[in-house]
Amino acid sequence: MKNIFTVDVENFEHRLAYSNFCKENSLQFPGSAINGVKNVISLLNHFSYKATFFVIGEIIEKEPQIVDLILSEGHEIANHTYYHMELSNFSTPLDFEKDLIKFDNLVTDISGCKPSGFRAPKWSINKDMNWVFDILRKNGYSYDASIFPSNGYGYGIPQANTYPYRVSSDHFLEIDSNSDFFEFPTVVLPFNNFNFPIKLRHYGYNLMSRAINGINRGRHPATLLLHSWEFVNPDNNLLKGSNFVKNFIRNYNIPCTKMLLKLFKKFEFTSIKSYMNEVSN
Repeated sequence: MKNIFTVDVENFEHRLAYSNFCKENSLQFPGSAINGVKNVISLLNHFSYKATFFVIGEIIEKEPQIVDLILSEGHEIANHTYYHMELSNFSTPLDFEKDLIKFDNLVTDISGCKPSGFRAPKWSINKDMNWVFDILRKNGYSYDASIFPSNGYGYGIPQANTYPYRVSSDHFLEIDSNSDFFEFPTVVLPFNNFNFPIKLRHYGYNLMSRAINGINRGRHPATLLLHSWEFVNPDNNLLKGSNFVKNFIRNYNIPCTKMLLKLFKKFEFTSIKSYMNEVSN
């Protein structure tokens, strides 16, 4: 079974947990997103796997070559908002739609291809945001990947399905086997009636492998998520940050790459677009 591999393309300063720290200390990381993308594509190419890259619009605006880098290797570009803004920070649904269209126009102007998928920063969708799916459908999107079926980090929707499903037009947490709109929740590890939030850099290969196996036993693919900054060399001179930042990246990113290689050897992966093409045929 092919699982689904996704990458959120962000610079380190886009991490919501550290954005204020970076601003207060004037930390900038020019080029770190595109270098991270290059490194993860190199790993993917070694195994002939495809991936979906959820990219922030302002990164494309500053480094438009990232679009061709991703598409030319047969991978997919999807929408991660234009400015990495949580959904609750949009004043109105119309403001969200404007952001969506701005991203679409940018990518379409560069590549001629319109994105078909969306992921909210920090899985910031909640059960009362059915309007998000209405707007995605209205603008020609065919899937979302914003659900984190856990509340282990203080966010997410723990009652949501843990595997990809066709979304009902009545409510996005309901399944409709005839729907042409999909949801791809991020992988979790069910344990004692609790969906344990799994991140490769935090919990390692063994727990991630168990989580993927658990989803696969139900004959469903697991959706893995990593970030482009997890594949940036901490000693690269592009990282003009503090020792704190470089040490953080060194401690997490190098082991993360090694663990990902182990996962690539055990499991097969593909992009969301490729998966949807297979199940639709």
